[in-house]
Amino acid sequence: MFYKKVPPLTKEQGVATLSISHAQELFDAVSESFCKSLKCRLLIVKGTKFGTTKGGIKAAADEGHWQVKAFNGTVANGFDFTLERVLSSCM
Repeated sequence: MFYKKVPPLTKEQGVATLSISHAQELFDAVSESFCKSLKCRLLIVKGTKFGTTKGGIKAAADEGHWQVKAFNGTVANGFDFTLERVLSSCM
């Protein structure tokens, strides 16, 4: 299981437009995956925004398929979602 919580992001809070845009992209992708019960890959990307060091592994992908099993909220009020690993006919 993978759980992600995204805090509320608005211009009124002083959040940068680009950060809101990135959160909206994630929100839209999770929303579509949840509504359509899509199977997807889990990709974890290591960024430098919060001080992680440069070099080394930048991203990792799980070989299995995942599905959004819970999804709540909005970008402005914060949102969270839960992914669960599901068996794939390819495995």
